[in-house]
Amino acid sequence: MIDFVALTSFALITTFTPGPNNITSASMGVLYGYRKTLSYLWGVTAGFFLVMILSSLISTSLLIFYPAVEKIFRIAGAIYILWLAYGTVKSS
Repeated sequence: MIDFVALTSFALITTFTPGPNNITSASMGVLYGYRKTLSYLWGVTAGFFLVMILSSLISTSLLIFYPAVEKIFRIAGAIYILWLAYGTVKSS
């Protein structure tokens, strides 16, 4: 069963932490002003939150209906994290 408190808190925290969306929002705020950038900020916030919620619901549904997919998720996640680490080390 889905823990909606944990899901919602995770989605909210990751929505408002620094990243590319926040950098472009700050840049647009400097270039066009706060009022003209406000609709963009709301769109980024709502869009990212929606993507997080949908991703978690889809992956939870997959795990409920096809439990064997968990091993694939774990392997794919580990490979992705290793790829990110390699890219970070290589860029330094």
